[in-house]
Amino acid sequence: MTAEIPRPHTRSNRTMLLVAGLLLIVCAVVFAPQFLADPPLIPNPIAEGMEAAVKRVIGSARADVVANPSSEPAWRRFANLLDSHDLNEEAVIAYTHVLALNPGDSASRYNYGLLLEYVGRSDEALIEFETVVAARPTDSAPHHRIGELHAREGRQAEAEAAFRRALEISPDSQISQRGLAIALNALGKTGEAIALLEPLAAAVPADRGTTSSLVQAYQRNGQPEKAAALNSVLPPADTLALRDPIRHAVVSLAVDSKSCIDRAKEFERSSQFQLAIQAFVLAAEGAPESAAIPDWIGRNYMRLGQPRLAIPHFDRSVALDPGRANAYFNRGSAYESTGNRTEAIGDYRRAATIDPEHKLAKARLQALGAL
Repeated sequence: MTAEIPRPHTRSNRTMLLVAGLLLIVCAVVFAPQFLADPPLIPNPIAEGMEAAVKRVIGSARADVVANPSSEPAWRRFANLLDSHDLNEEAVIAYTHVLALNPGDSASRYNYGLLLEYVGRSDEALIEFETVVAARPTDSAPHHRIGELHAREGRQAEAEAAFRRALEISPDSQISQRGLAIALNALGKTGEAIALLEPLAAAVPADRGTTSSLVQAYQRNGQPEKAAALNSVLPPADTLALRDPIRHAVVSLAVDSKSCIDRAKEFERSSQFQLAIQAFVLAAEGAPESAAIPDWIGRNYMRLGQPRLAIPHFDRSVALDPGRANAYFNRGSAYESTGNRTEAIGDYRRAATIDPEHKLAKARLQALGAL
């Protein structure tokens, strides 16, 4: 009798294959993340209304990160540029990648800590600052930042200790002296606070923070007359700033028009006129409608003894704002420096017409016998 050959169960086999395939997909979804590294999250902060120069530098830095996602220098440059333009949430993400690639980068950790505080993650910020202090024990700025953070969180005893450590390293730091005095005042140590604040207020009379702190200390110390007298001459703004090379290196990367103008004016104050021109030119890219910026550029060319290079910038300034008396006066000075007496007189007259109180324009007209 011939044995019967079993027939394949085609439908059953297909079902088993389908189940096996589904199991493979489920396993891949569940277990693959454990074995495959996620691609890095690369922030894209480019937005409508962002100045062209800012878009350009941040876009370029982001492209470098996209091309080299494992490059620590590329991530650091991207993080620093985001940071310098106050794109804090995006910068936090970028600094996270920097520190993942190089945990020993204490400068990036310090900047990361500051931004964590700015976005409301103070407990995490404190951990980062303390890590920086361990790596840079002789740097006063991180100690000062720890003091500020404790003070803002109401931990005045911890703030006092941190400011004292900062002053042990940099005893001449006026802003740390002020921070310590504020903490002492909050702790009821008004005598010590006044002893710090009185000489500080005499040294920096224009600093509102110092003066207002001294007013509070006098009030708490039972000296209302002194408090009232000082409160009547309260300065309008804070003027003290922390000497902080790490932050300066980041802030100096900003290319938005306001930052560039601020930087250019710093260059002017230190007589670095060529650098001032470069910063003003970058500012003009972000604020092309500003009549002041080309006027300032021309003025710096005049300081460099290059009146012919200055004139086109004064031309642009008066074209943007025909009522800008100083630009006419400055162009007149440039014309006079190049021997163009007629044009100079014309511009001095325009300046004096727009602003009848323009003493310099009148003085030049008188000197040229045209008044």
